[in-house]
Amino acid sequence: MGDSRREADVATRLGRTTDEALAEGLRHEKAALHGARQGLMVGLVAAGLVFVCAIALFVVFRAPDRDDPNACLREHAGFIDVKPSCAEPVRIARDGDVILAHPGVSLEERGNGMRVRHGTASFVASPRSDGNTLRVLVSHGVIEITGTRFTVTQRDGTGHVKVDEGTVVYHDDDGSDVVLAAGAETTWPLPQGGVVVALDAIPLAAPKLPVSPRAATSARPRTSVATSAPVAATQEESQEEDEQDEEEAEEPQPTGTMSMEDILKRISKLRAQKRPREAVQLLLSQSQRGDITPAQMARLSWEIGLFLQDSDEKAATCNHWKNHARKYPDDAAHLERVREYIRVCDTPL
Repeated sequence: MGDSRREADVATRLGRTTDEALAEGLRHEKAALHGARQGLMVGLVAAGLVFVCAIALFVVFRAPDRDDPNACLREHAGFIDVKPSCAEPVRIARDGDVILAHPGVSLEERGNGMRVRHGTASFVASPRSDGNTLRVLVSHGVIEITGTRFTVTQRDGTGHVKVDEGTVVYHDDDGSDVVLAAGAETTWPLPQGGVVVALDAIPLAAPKLPVSPRAATSARPRTSVATSAPVAATQEESQEEDEQDEEEAEEPQPTGTMSMEDILKRISKLRAQKRPREAVQLLLSQSQRGDITPAQMARLSWEIGLFLQDSDEKAATCNHWKNHARKYPDDAAHLERVREYIRVCDTPL
């Protein structure tokens, strides 16, 4: 009896111990789960704070870029563009010279110079003692300086330059030279300016009047029977020449846009027909097109120079070659020959 009661007491105590252990385990699991939830919440809050701080830092450090002129500059393949939204001019250094590229300006680096394609740019050229000059190309000419400050503005088909310090020389495409001192300015195209070639310097072919075959035949003297065969042959040759001259005189001059290949073919034909002035007129009209490239312009100018080269007017020829060298410094295909022509021009007789 006593043994049975003791066994029951042991069982009761063991049962209680097991229940307490289970309860303790449940409490630990709940505490661990609660701690994990709290850790997750803390992690999410921390991640959110880091994200917000990152955005704030990006805004803080990015904001000054809007006021940084260099952030507005884009350079690509020799072209320099400044966004119109840029607040200040961009400072560009080139071999001791300084260019202040104003908002919206578009520049192009060309050999030892800079072309202002559109917009406004100010130049501060360092003094030069070796005779070299800074060249600024514009739509209607070239500006040469050896050490000065000036501002160039180029618009569609027109522009102007103002000198702040020193002296510059503006070479217009028509052969005119304008010397500008501090405080002076000029606008292009110059009055009655444009591309001017001395057509009077180009030899004019003898006029070819159309002659009908009948009139040509009737105008020739009659001959004896003994000489009729040779004379008939001569009459036929003369008749063919007259017909050819008539066709050339009646041939219309091409108008409108022509391809470079067609232009060169046409002037080659005019050169063979000894009609140089018509060829130059064609070259001038085609060079004034808005869709022609600088390389094509240089080729047309070269062809005009060759026609002038064949004339006896040295002044007009030399003026053209010097303008060609100033306007097309990158014309590598003809550069050496143009320089040789200029050396001949500068050689005293």
